[in-house]
Amino acid sequence: MDVKDLQPGDILLYTPTDCCGKIIAWMTNSHVCHAALYLGYGYVAEEVGSGLRRFSVEESCRQRTMYIRRFQPQKDMRPVTDIAETYLKKGEGYGNKDIAALALILLSKGLFPPFAVELMKAIAAFLLNIPDKEGKTPMICSQFVYVCFEEAVPAHTYKLIIENGVITPPPNALDAVINQVKTSFQHQTIGVLETEVKNILDEFKSLSEEDLYSEIERLCKSLWNAISQTPSPTHTAATEFSGDELAAVKCLAFALESVKSEKLSKESYFVVPADLFSRCVNTSYVEQIIGIGRYVPKGSYLNSSTRIAAMLSACRSDQTTEKTVLDITIFDDDTDIENNNGILQFTDNRLSKEDIDRLREKRKKLGLSNYVPIGSYLDSAKEISVKLSADCQKIGGEYSHSELDITKLDDNRDIKNNEGKLEYYSLSQMN
Repeated sequence: MDVKDLQPGDILLYTPTDCCGKIIAWMTNSHVCHAALYLGYGYVAEEVGSGLRRFSVEESCRQRTMYIRRFQPQKDMRPVTDIAETYLKKGEGYGNKDIAALALILLSKGLFPPFAVELMKAIAAFLLNIPDKEGKTPMICSQFVYVCFEEAVPAHTYKLIIENGVITPPPNALDAVINQVKTSFQHQTIGVLETEVKNILDEFKSLSEEDLYSEIERLCKSLWNAISQTPSPTHTAATEFSGDELAAVKCLAFALESVKSEKLSKESYFVVPADLFSRCVNTSYVEQIIGIGRYVPKGSYLNSSTRIAAMLSACRSDQTTEKTVLDITIFDDDTDIENNNGILQFTDNRLSKEDIDRLREKRKKLGLSNYVPIGSYLDSAKEISVKLSADCQKIGGEYSHSELDITKLDDNRDIKNNEGKLEYYSLSQMN
């Protein structure tokens, strides 16, 4: 699917690229962890680290796969995009939306892995440090999309319908958790709870916002390493909470209550990306768009090609008969690619600056282009190559599949679509 085929009001749902996003997808038993709204004219309204912002589709989709769902029955979607534009003008939204989304999912969905205690407390400390934005309406990504449809006029015309309904919450998120753990929580006043929360979170008091976010990233990585090979969790009954778990739940509930807005409907707080992806009955699945990472070269071919892919292949140093292949189309990170007993695979291990410098130098000595990703596999593999492939449109409109070896592509050459075929093109010829 091409960007030009998107329609205003399309709901965009994204696959995860980091551990926080992977945990969100895992906890909701879904492929997606993030949501945005297509505004039209190539632009998207999306919650990012700094709040609600406008991006081009290309910027938004980069590094990840984007699934598209469309409202049914189809109609003029300007009332929905007008609401989005209103929120954009106000500069609404949470900073670091994934953290708020993860906190909300842990509570509202009753998903609480017992080994997530420290992460929950760190998230609570982070949310309580969010600067007060007077007049602003903090939202997570899926909540923003839901609200745009909910507030569009005429009333109820565009409201998204979630299969079996969203979780029906009590008056606020704090009361929802009070009901879950009422044997030890319900009789506390807000003042007493606030004091208890501050005492529990005292260990984070000396950390700056940046250090606290780094600590959350570290805890997310540890949690993901622990849970990634296990089934998605089931609901945790209130009686199963330990003392430490209960303390973490209290902190998260208090933090979310502190940053939520009374302007928005209760149910909007309980909508997660997975609901929009698989449980929204008045939208239909359209298709997906695969974003491209740094190892897919730029070029004029991008304007007339689809199904673009970059594939890394190599042999083990002691084995020349069989190659292993890895799809690096959306890879755009400084994490390692390793040779695991002859199989190329991604890891969550972030390369150090020393490793990056050493592996870049090794890549250069091997005569490989910058479109060959660095990684520890370079130390134990040979016959390394990267192949670019695409379906290229011809003048008559039909598409033809084409492949091009970019293992040694230099930066002074463009790649063009020459009547359905990928070809090198010297930049000097363009001058």
